[in-house]
Amino acid sequence: MELSKRMKKTLVLLLMLIIVILLILYLMRIWSSTPSSINEQTPIVEEPVAQVEEPVISEETQAEQQEAAAEANVRTVVKSFAERYGSYSSEADFANIIDVLPLMTDGYAARTQEMMATWKSSDVYYGVTTRVLAMDITMDETAGTAQATVNTQREEARGEVQNISVSYQDLVLDLVRVSGSWFVDNAAWQ
Repeated sequence: MELSKRMKKTLVLLLMLIIVILLILYLMRIWSSTPSSINEQTPIVEEPVAQVEEPVISEETQAEQQEAAAEANVRTVVKSFAERYGSYSSEADFANIIDVLPLMTDGYAARTQEMMATWKSSDVYYGVTTRVLAMDITMDETAGTAQATVNTQREEARGEVQNISVSYQDLVLDLVRVSGSWFVDNAAWQ
């Protein structure tokens, strides 16, 4: 069986690559075993390591940190949800809602999908881009619930992309904590 020229070239290149790798490994081994340029007669003096006491964090401070972390998690979910949920294009066929389904509780996602089955896209172009301007969050950590009022700026385009109007609208989100993560359980435009 005779090898083609292309196969021969490939085998030669592969063999050369293996030789280069082995040569590099050999050189690395030699360099790592050579003594460093530090004069061996210079005594090495180890300086004592200062013992640093870790700060004592009170239970009150820990609770505040946990509450701040929980609020940061809620804020992340709220901002992501509101901007995607409120942005729509008739050319995207409700992709904005599909994108936020994983941020919803199972029940709210199921209700939303049922409603989506009745929605119809318009033949006339319509698009809206939503940006979060501010949010006010009320949390009940023990109950695992939160409510967010989100102030948004919405840019709507009707008929043509250039035909834009700007409005401001609030979105109220109810959230619940499920297995340590926050999910939207209801959303209502005000």
